[in-house]
Amino acid sequence: AFEIHDIAEPEECAARAAHMVRGRMLDCLIKGKIETAAMMKAMVSKEYGIRDSDTMSHISFFESPYYHKLFGMTDGGLLTNPTLEQKKGAIGNAVRVFQKLGIQLPKVAVLAAIDTVNPKMKETVEAAELKRLWKSGNIPGCILEGPISYDLAMQKDAALIKGYES
Repeated sequence: AFEIHDIAEPEECAARAAHMVRGRMLDCLIKGKIETAAMMKAMVSKEYGIRDSDTMSHISFFESPYYHKLFGMTDGGLLTNPTLEQKKGAIGNAVRVFQKLGIQLPKVAVLAAIDTVNPKMKETVEAAELKRLWKSGNIPGCILEGPISYDLAMQKDAALIKGYES
């Protein structure tokens, strides 16, 4: 059960989509051929946009025959050089999405190239700070780990071999 809205102009299409999301006529918005800038202009519009927090982010979902459950990644392009607060906001956004999908306590891996804190690597320092914020109750609704490398987050055997406990 779906409707097709044939709208020729990308800007008008994005505006209608934002209006429909805001009016709860749509549950999900998926970007297609439209240019990101045109879509985002509609999404942040004060008149009909969908912004409901200080940080807007996107999430991509993945299924793999090599992994036992759905996983997601945020933010792969909307936040190009995020601050710690924006990272916290993106995590909160992703947690709410997973909870709406029925996953009440999603696991969050704050990825970095290495899985220890290195003061010369901002990403590891901020990952550790995000974990501290989570432990203190400032990032609710999830289980959070970081800094952690992708292989350790996705492969329990790799974490066991490396002695990474989480």
